[in-house]
Parts: sequence; structure tokens; C-alpha cells
Amino acid sequence: MNQRTIHWNPSSGVWGYGAAWPNNGPWAVTLPGVGVQTGSGIVPPSPGASLMYLDVNVYGQIGGQGHQGDRVWFYDVAWHDKAIAWGPHAAVFNAFNALDWVKTQSEYQETGGWRYGKPDGTLMPCVASYADPARGLYEWTEWSDIAIGQGGKPDEGAVVWTPERGLLRLSFQALRADGELRCIVAKRVGNDFAITVIDPRNALTTITYATLAELQALPAVVVPKPPTEPPPIDPPPVDPPPTQPPPTEPPIPPITGVPMQTERGWLIGPGDRVLSCSNAGVVSFNVQTLTDADLLEATPQPDGRCTVRPVAHITLCLGADATAHTPTGNVCAQYYGTDREPGNYELWTFGQWPSGIVQAVVEYTTQGADNGRKWQAAGLTWVRQS
Repeated sequence: MNQRTIHWNPSSGVWGYGAAWPNNGPWAVTLPGVGVQTGSGIVPPSPGASLMYLDVNVYGQIGGQGHQGDRVWFYDVAWHDKAIAWGPHAAVFNAFNALDWVKTQSEYQETGGWRYGKPDGTLMPCVASYADPARGLYEWTEWSDIAIGQGGKPDEGAVVWTPERGLLRLSFQALRADGELRCIVAKRVGNDFAITVIDPRNALTTITYATLAELQALPAVVVPKPPTEPPPIDPPPVDPPPTQPPPTEPPIPPITGVPMQTERGWLIGPGDRVLSCSNAGVVSFNVQTLTDADLLEATPQPDGRCTVRPVAHITLCLGADATAHTPTGNVCAQYYGTDREPGNYELWTFGQWPSGIVQAVVEYTTQGADNGRKWQAAGLTWVRQS
């Protein structure tokens, strides 16, 4: 195995998206605010600014979506505007090395974008390669004998799955063994692989070159088993019944969970006013008209909760503080936009009341509000874009 590392400046809010081919083939990595680094030098940025969800074909041509303007861009010797970008993962190269992209909003709602081009010439939808908890795989690329993608919580990291050995840990040199690793792109020629991984914490993109045999020989992911307790020898003492019932926590509203795919819509808050987020992450509820300026994108995460991002400022992640810890009682003041990776304060749960209204709440499970007790921020109504 060997490796290439590319460091980038995270200050612009864009990651170092990349892709590469094995056997000294073409590679490309976004340098936010600078351009695209390739094996032949630096390509200037597209007219849509830094390129996100980048892909590269065997000829060294580059495709992806611009950070600004919601357009798909293609580069050969110059940049070409190809189409509107319907959400993340809007464009990939197919098996014939032609750039393909999501054609309509309804197609994006059905697919969640395209993960990669399959050898038979079709494209792999993101929704079909997003989460496989049974195998411990998330956002993966797969062939008949191997799959490569993200690991699950709590360890995450990059992983490999094979039918013979199950889940294996992919770690080599600068590619760390655990933690948040994202946007894993794997390409294959014969039994040779190039695996591109973003490490947001270290503002680093790694390209790891390996053979099938090397990947099959990686160490297994060890899943800890809960300790077992021996049965008690004597029955436990029985406490006398309490004289009065113990205090109980306020129940979480009994709404029914709504299975979510990546979709776009608006959040409606107090006074039937629309949540609006500025480029600086300031949230307000001042308008009553649904416009593209306030359009949001909800994207499911491996645990079923969603990130919600303003389409106009897609690098920001919307979150909220706990209801019980808002001293002013102003529900509007709970919400904000942040450019950091989401924690429990930026993960939304979607549920439906018997009336049919879909509510979105920030639900804390293991951190933050009141020493880890389960809380929900004040819910907002979700209106899906038709």
C-alpha cells in the first residue's frame, strides 16, 4: 500500500473533495478557495467557486458542483457549465467516462444523487448505498467481492467489507483508524484500488493505493460485546412501596417517525413565519412567503436523524439549543446556523402528528442538555417542496 496526502484550508467552509484512479492514474482534489489540485498542477476554480462532490475520469477530466450558484461544472481544458445541480452528489462520471448528472428535482428526490458509476453503465443512487447497519457500512462503493465505505458509530473511520471476512478496518499512515472520515470515493482497475478519503478534523484528504489482496488482509473491526452478569445467588431485597409516586420527566411528544430521504422544503416557526438563515448563521422568523431564498435541504444520517442545511448557504448546518435552557423563553432564539460538523445539537428528527402535520425537532440523546437526559428543542413545521 502507498498513499498521497493533500492538505487544504478549511476557512472557506468547503472540504477537499477528491477522486483518484489506481496505477498512477489521474487524480484531483479540491483546494478550497484556490482551485483543484491534480497530478499535472493546479486547475483554477470553476466559475461556481470551489468544486464539491468532485469526480474524475480516466482521462483526467473533472466534474462536480460549484459551491456557489447550484450548477454542475465539467473541466477538460476549460470549465463548462453543464446543468443545474439538484442537491449534493449531483454529478458523477459513468463507466463510459462521460459526465452524468441528476436531471430533475423528482429524480433527485428518488435517488438522493448519484454515488458512482457502475461497471454496467448505470449509476448507483445514494439512497441505495447510504446505510447498511447489518454489515456496518455507510455511503459505500461495492463490487461483487468487496465494498469500501464509512464505518458506523461509535468508531466510524473507513472500512472494507468482504464476503469471506466481514468488516475490516482501513487505516494506513495518515488515514487514521477511527473518528469522522467522510466522502470516501473508491475506484478500481483490475485488482488495484485508489481510495480517496476526507478527514475534516485535520483538513486533510488522503488517497490510498492498495491491491485487493492487501485490502482483504486488513484487520477485522472488533465490535465490543456488552458484559454479562452472573445470576444472583439470593433474590434481591424488595423495597417497600413508596408513599407517593416518584417525579417523572416530561414525556417526549408521541409523534410517529417519518422515514426521510434527502429532500428540500421549509421550516415554519412561531406565527407561521419561515425560518431564514443568513450567510453568518443568524436565524430569524420574519417572513411568511415560501421562496427559494429560504429553501432548506434535509439529509438523513446513519442514526436516522437528519442534518438540515440552507440551500443558499449549504455549508451551514442548522441546530438549536434545548427548550428548557432558553432563559428568555423566546423560541426563535434557540435556532442558529453553524459551519462545524453536526453533533446532537444539529441533528433533527422528523415526525407526524395525527393531524398530518410533519414536525421537525432537534432531539438530544447523549450529550448536552441537562447532563445527557433526553430533550427536544421546540418543534417547527416542515413543508416539503412540491
